[in-house]
Amino acid sequence: MNKFDMINDLLAETTKMVVKDEKSWLSFLDTSSYMFKYDFADQLLIYAQKPDAKACATFDYWNNRMKRWIKKGAKGIALIDDSKKYSSLRYVFDIADTRSPQHQNLKLWAINESMYDAVIESLSNSYGILKNKQDLGSAYLSLAHMFVKDNGDDYLEQIIKYNQNSSFENMEVFEIKKVFIKILENSIAYCLMRRSDIDPIFYFEKGDFDTISLFDTFDVIGVLGTANKDLTDMALSEIGRVVRKLIQSENRTFAQSKEISQNKDDIDNEGSVIYEGNHIQSGRGLPVSKSQDRERGKSIREIRNVENELPQSQPAGTSVRLEGKQYIEQTSQGSRGTSTGKDGKNDGTDVSETSSTEQRNLSDGMGTAYEQSKGTSRGNHSQGDNLQLDLELGGEEENTLPPFDLQDLPALLREDVSLQHSREEIQQFFMEHTDDNERTQYLAECYDDTLVETFRHPERNDFSYIGYKKDGNGLNVWAGSWQNKKSKSHLSFFQLQLEVAKLIENDEYLYSRQKGMTPIQLTYEKGLMNRNVDYYLFSYKNEFRKNSTEIIEFLSNEQDRQKRIQFIKDFYPDQIVEMEVDGVILGFKKENEHLHIYMGPYDDQKASSDYSWSLVESEIDGMILSRYFDPSVQIPTIEE
Repeated sequence: MNKFDMINDLLAETTKMVVKDEKSWLSFLDTSSYMFKYDFADQLLIYAQKPDAKACATFDYWNNRMKRWIKKGAKGIALIDDSKKYSSLRYVFDIADTRSPQHQNLKLWAINESMYDAVIESLSNSYGILKNKQDLGSAYLSLAHMFVKDNGDDYLEQIIKYNQNSSFENMEVFEIKKVFIKILENSIAYCLMRRSDIDPIFYFEKGDFDTISLFDTFDVIGVLGTANKDLTDMALSEIGRVVRKLIQSENRTFAQSKEISQNKDDIDNEGSVIYEGNHIQSGRGLPVSKSQDRERGKSIREIRNVENELPQSQPAGTSVRLEGKQYIEQTSQGSRGTSTGKDGKNDGTDVSETSSTEQRNLSDGMGTAYEQSKGTSRGNHSQGDNLQLDLELGGEEENTLPPFDLQDLPALLREDVSLQHSREEIQQFFMEHTDDNERTQYLAECYDDTLVETFRHPERNDFSYIGYKKDGNGLNVWAGSWQNKKSKSHLSFFQLQLEVAKLIENDEYLYSRQKGMTPIQLTYEKGLMNRNVDYYLFSYKNEFRKNSTEIIEFLSNEQDRQKRIQFIKDFYPDQIVEMEVDGVILGFKKENEHLHIYMGPYDDQKASSDYSWSLVESEIDGMILSRYFDPSVQIPTIEE
């Protein structure tokens, strides 16, 4: 068996193993509490290969940015990189496997008791008054409860929707909610305590995590793991920011030792790259649109797949499963920090004797390490792996983001929502006009100021977001939701017309993921209730008991969520409402506790889902924000 298959199998085995019982889950959380910047699948692989890891980054990042060497014989932690057409392996190293040739100490941030009050105060200021803050552990329990209360419905909806063949399948919704909320709150609080060196034994009892064994399919495990990662990341990013400021303040107040000075010199160079300042949020709740993030395919970050060839009717959301993509084993010219096996492929096990040029220049004669090819990149994982160093000191730069991955640009250029000319018309114009300036002007006229987001690769079960919005002489393009961008670039219409021309030349501009079928028809064929359906079901309907202007005005001004929910529930009609889109019947029926939405005739539904009224409120709020609720009634967006 090759190394890629071994790691893929390891991911599948570990995914099942960590939810076997309470002890197994807590053991995994011990690792994930430090790896909170990594996505769930990467956390699982790090736990499987180096459970005591504390801070991981790539070979080059340690070598070139942190000026640290990888110790001779150190083993790289293999992670799956499926950011390109072919899946491959990439490797990271833990801080314990590094050393400084100049003997500089590098510390992770740590909380001492003198900081407790400041951390509690900061969390209260950022997220709201904590119910219990008599000590830091109690404050963490309150914070976890608050986070799950504000954001848990998004993930709970996925558990309810994608619980086929799991222990949840025959449970009532209220039972599922009770189990999910409890285990998620406890897991978040546990991670915060472990990372802050607080013993959880004083706050939890035996059995508080025993329901973990109910999460017994890849789908429901993926939802829980992603939810825990997302919310823990949000909390620990804020806690880390506060602690580092406190440490900096102490260092300015007390004597500046040589060790501290050298440490600061190293780390200050990293700025927000290490500390991920652009992900620190000051507001309460997840920094994303609720409606946009309900089906977090890969949520805020991508989830790996480890279950072979799941039927298309199965959910794609945050499940952990194998896409069945062909793999590539990187050679020594294309992988970092891996040794070369007998077959000429990297085995990823340890660092060889070959000397690195950079490390030799700093050598103190204590050893050498594997040379890394500077020409190798890690696709769009490079930023993620380099952001795992949660260290003690360093400056923070608030608004820096990596550039948008241009491999995702074709999907955006093919998106025809709100285009003033169809793609067929655009292609025809480009074929008749070869002047770049004419094409640029025409393309600029095709876009209005509508904010548009779409899924990155739904055909590969990747439901992470990419989007664009017209800005001046081009488009702002990004990955992630527009409120929580992971990368961003501005591309002029001159640049964009060149890319459109390439797609047309390669006969890829009018390319459809399933030729001849519209998104709604494709959705119907797969039997999935997704955002293609939501767009039509949650826009304004003439059957509503209030006109669109009244609805938009009320929801734009009313802040009390319960009043908003009741208002929405009241304007929905009691009768069944159906519509036909591209030959597919879509409909909804008002119930007391939820809104029932479906595809196909009511008496013969192809797929359906029950949305709680709080979730309906989120959907409509998002539709209004993105101007899709009623295009004839235009309101300013938050950005404007």
